[in-house]
Amino acid sequence: MLFTAGRISLEIKYCYLLILWLGILTTAIANTYGFTQRLSKYWGTNFKTTLFLALSLALPLSWQSFSDLVGWLYPVFGIMGTIIIGALIYRYGKDIAM
Repeated sequence: MLFTAGRISLEIKYCYLLILWLGILTTAIANTYGFTQRLSKYWGTNFKTTLFLALSLALPLSWQSFSDLVGWLYPVFGIMGTIIIGALIYRYGKDIAM
């Protein structure tokens, strides 16, 4: 899309780029807030302390290339999802049997 916008005009390309970047930024802020809010309640810690810890742990990940992150994180999330689905099926089957 950015390439197509650039073919129309340079101003449209930069406008599209800014809107895209702001969309990514606001999504990252919202996800970080929700993650930190949930984690601070789960751990019973202060929100600011949990936010600092979460951002400190995320900072080294931001220096990795996107392809490395995808290559490493997709299998991890796939395994975690499989475990969660297995647990849900087990629990649902156990509830039906009773």
